[in-house]
Amino acid sequence: MMTSRAPMTSPSGSNTSVRNLVPSRHLWIGRCHKTSKHHLERVFSNFGIIENVSYDKRDHFAFIDFLSIEAAERAFYAME
Repeated sequence: MMTSRAPMTSPSGSNTSVRNLVPSRHLWIGRCHKTSKHHLERVFSNFGIIENVSYDKRDHFAFIDFLSIEAAERAFYAME
């Protein structure tokens, strides 16, 4: 069953649809063309400590696993 919530305001002040958005330490990143695992680690470490980066070069996506939900949220809102 799918549920949706009312829009919420992100830390930057923009309205964000939070349909089925549940805070998590794991962040999915799409359209990762012409990058590397090392580059993703370097960019996303600015938001907090990273536990693991899984990069699928063939399908151009990655999962960034942070140690904290707060770090993943900072990255999520910075990348919108």
